[in-house]
Amino acid sequence: MGKGPTIEPALRARSRVLATCLGVLFLWTATSGCQRSAREPEPTPVVLVTIDTLRADHLGSYGYPRGVTPFLDRLATQGRRYANAIASGSHTAPSHASIFTSRQPFQHGVVKNGQRLPAQERPVAELLAGLGWETAGFASVGFLNELDQGFGTFDAAWRSGDKTVDLALDWWAVRTAGPEAGQQPFFLWIHLYDPHSGKGPRPAIEPDRAALEARRADEGEELVSLLEQRGLDPAVFESTERLLDRYDLYDAGIRFADRQVERLYQTITAAAPRTRWIITSDHGEGMGNHGYVDHGKYLYREQLHVPLILAGPGVTPGSDPELVRLVDLYPTILDWAGVAPAERPTSLEGRSLAADGGPGALPPRLAFAQRRPKDGARHRQSWVDGEVYSLETARYKLIHGTHASPEFYDREVDPWELDNRAGEGDAMEGQLRDWLLTYVASADPTTPEEADAPTEHDDELRALGYL
Repeated sequence: MGKGPTIEPALRARSRVLATCLGVLFLWTATSGCQRSAREPEPTPVVLVTIDTLRADHLGSYGYPRGVTPFLDRLATQGRRYANAIASGSHTAPSHASIFTSRQPFQHGVVKNGQRLPAQERPVAELLAGLGWETAGFASVGFLNELDQGFGTFDAAWRSGDKTVDLALDWWAVRTAGPEAGQQPFFLWIHLYDPHSGKGPRPAIEPDRAALEARRADEGEELVSLLEQRGLDPAVFESTERLLDRYDLYDAGIRFADRQVERLYQTITAAAPRTRWIITSDHGEGMGNHGYVDHGKYLYREQLHVPLILAGPGVTPGSDPELVRLVDLYPTILDWAGVAPAERPTSLEGRSLAADGGPGALPPRLAFAQRRPKDGARHRQSWVDGEVYSLETARYKLIHGTHASPEFYDREVDPWELDNRAGEGDAMEGQLRDWLLTYVASADPTTPEEADAPTEHDDELRALGYL
């Protein structure tokens, strides 16, 4: 077994002052969520959709001009769009585990793909199943089988999103057949993998890729200009043609996934209009920002900023600018489900988004993220050693590595985190560092497996480019 997070020993002896500050900023969430839960008269069904590797800034509702998410953009206008949602990591399984547990990777112990949540964790599906809910999950990669805890029906395999949605709709048809069927509230999770680059053929998205390629003469130059404004480093690609090839492939996967979500939404809401929806992603993708095209290596904006759309009865329409986290989704679901305070875990790190009021009703908060461990894989040999964490407010961000120089960004003047101002005397840098290190040191981390330890999913992970 590997060691937990490496933290300077002196910090373990700090006074309780900083831990108390973090208690206010991180752990006050349970009481505020409990106060709201009593307002929910009855549980409402919930569908959670996670679109793997989807950057927020590739949706039209987040400012992208290519029109690849028409359905999600419509849903964002009908529901609530969170403009500043942050994932707990830039790697698939750890981020999903944080969604399901409302805990950070160093706490729940899933720090790489193929790992399983420890038995003591109580993921949201398990809690709801224990309260009589029907729970089902359908994922588009096999290694997410390790996150099946609490799902009465579960199926995970490497496949295109249309096949995953087909399985979910088959489950739905059986569930709703007959006059007495479908009476229980349900929690359904759908995971789509189509935007992920990976390896191997991707025939399902080929028509969308070809359609985007056909538009290059009209929009290619304008698109490259926009991407450079967003921090793209064109030198990462051998040519503009290669750059556009990569973006066409990525956006084609997004367009394909958008259609699959629409198909799922139309079928379920037609029969269950009271259903509430959460649409998000586990992490983003480099796509040339910071000289990197993939994900996992860094904790910059393009890796952590994900779309988050809530929709359905009782969701206040509008756009919310406040900083929110994916760990906030678990307590949000519990509020929607009407789960009593006494039935909730006491270890949740998130705060429910099911708050009354319009834009700006939620107070500022801090968002924490953790990089997956470096291991022996060839494409990770250039990664910095040790642990890497980030902590950010709505404006400032600190990236701290135990074996690297610190990075500090002011996104008000540097939205794409290109100008490292660490060591320039800003008091907020020191405050964020103290908060970050005290937070990690004061917690009771789960000891993760060794980063190089094999799993039963290694063949799939190798085919997908992870090993």
